[in-house]
Amino acid sequence: MKKKLFIIGCLLLTTATFSIVKKDPAGRVLIYSKQPTQGVTIYTNDSVGIGTNSPSAKLQITGNAEAQPILKIGSNVANGNLLEARGNLSGNYAMLISTSGNVGIGTDNVSERLVVEGTIKMTKGAGIVFADGSSIQNKQMHTGAVYRWNVFTTYRDGWVDGNSSYLFGGIAPSTWSSAYANQLSSDKNVLRRLFINKGYGGKSALVVSDDYYFYPNSTGGRIAVALFRIKNITGSPIDWTVNFKYSSGNWASTASAACNGVSEFTYSGNQRAGDTNVVITIPANRTSTVIFQSSGYYSTTYAFWIFMAFGNDSLALPAGLEYVDDFDTATGGWEQ
Repeated sequence: MKKKLFIIGCLLLTTATFSIVKKDPAGRVLIYSKQPTQGVTIYTNDSVGIGTNSPSAKLQITGNAEAQPILKIGSNVANGNLLEARGNLSGNYAMLISTSGNVGIGTDNVSERLVVEGTIKMTKGAGIVFADGSSIQNKQMHTGAVYRWNVFTTYRDGWVDGNSSYLFGGIAPSTWSSAYANQLSSDKNVLRRLFINKGYGGKSALVVSDDYYFYPNSTGGRIAVALFRIKNITGSPIDWTVNFKYSSGNWASTASAACNGVSEFTYSGNQRAGDTNVVITIPANRTSTVIFQSSGYYSTTYAFWIFMAFGNDSLALPAGLEYVDDFDTATGGWEQ
């Protein structure tokens, strides 16, 4: 059985503390706390005002001059959420605040102090300031290509580091002279020992163009490598065509490209400035690891040249792909 409560006139709850007016000339239901301007106003159109008699939204809270918060939200549940905001009751999260104080914007992932799904735009201020006082200024924010790279020598009066593969991506220095990118270790901890430099590019990028001098033989060599982390945010594979410029030397030296450990391009032979378009298929709904490799070209007596670049604006990714700068923390193997 449904019951209704009708209030006619004013209801005194406690002595001079609260009074309820059923309806005033403006069509409001008012709950006063001591003073008429310090109560709760409920409009007949379902608007609620706290601290104001004229709410301009579904809920409007207006503070007073006292030194106290305008709104307090608390929870006795350790792993619950203090606030959830959605576009609709069953839609995606617009904002979420956990009981631990973590904030998610556009996501229900609140594993860190702030997690944002989407693009952050800052028009004023100092950018991001870290605890040590360093900062990333607005103008320093990069939205183009980001990659890891290195250039290294494999032989100098003997194989470097006792011919151990530990520092060389899981490939021994003696093997690098004829190795391909797909032979690198899938263990990101191993790869992090080799890909120690971070590079930024626009639509094209020069990674290295340098000469060096070495007695020409099959042991001497220099290798250039570049690693990209590419995320496909769609449910379908997407082809990325990369204009890859490379060098490759004598004695079966190589140039190559691989995606998630699968070979996408290989070349073995003498090439001063190779130029090819490599079509790489980025799998759906995941982040992939794409690696390019080139080797030194023997140009003249004792002189070698090492070259790697990406041209023709091919670093501008197709729609649905985006660069991910997560190499320092990424886990697992080629599967993620």
